[in-house]
Amino acid sequence: MIRNFATFASSLPNDSEESGGDIVVPSGRNLMESMRSAYRNAGHDTTVVDQHSFYGWSFDVIGEEGRFWHMIQGSDPWLLIVEDSRPVWKKLLRGHGDFARFVEKAHDIISAAPGISDVRWFTEHEWHAQARQGRIRGESGGRARPGERGSKITRR
Repeated sequence: MIRNFATFASSLPNDSEESGGDIVVPSGRNLMESMRSAYRNAGHDTTVVDQHSFYGWSFDVIGEEGRFWHMIQGSDPWLLIVEDSRPVWKKLLRGHGDFARFVEKAHDIISAAPGISDVRWFTEHEWHAQARQGRIRGESGGRARPGERGSKITRR
C-alpha cells in the first residue's frame, strides 16, 4: 500500500475569510501556493491552486511519472491527500511504481516548502484508523517518509 495521506504542521498564518461569522474561503491557500512553488522550483509543471469544495485547496503536479492530484484540508494538523490522476490504462500498463516513486519525491519537496514541517505519511487505512482513535494530533504516528519506518522529521 502506498502512503499517500500526510499530516503536517504549518507556521503560515490563517488565511481564511469570513463573512457574517461563516467561513466563506477556507484556510490553506497560502500553504498550497507554498507547495506549488516548491514543486515548480523542483522542475515540475503544476496547475493553478483551486478551492476544493468548501473545505480545502487542490492542484495537480505533472511530472515524469504522470499527473498527481494534491488536496489539503483542516488545520491541526493539516491533511494532504495525493492521488494518482493518470488514466486507467496507464495505471494498468505501468502499475503503481510510478506513483510510489512520485510520493517518495513529494516528501522531500513538501518538507522543504516554507512554512511546512513535521510531515508524516499514512496509507488511507492507517490514517482512518488513527483518526478513529483520536490520534491524528501532533505526534500521531505515521511514517517520517512514505516508504520507510522512522522517526519524526521536522524541517522549517
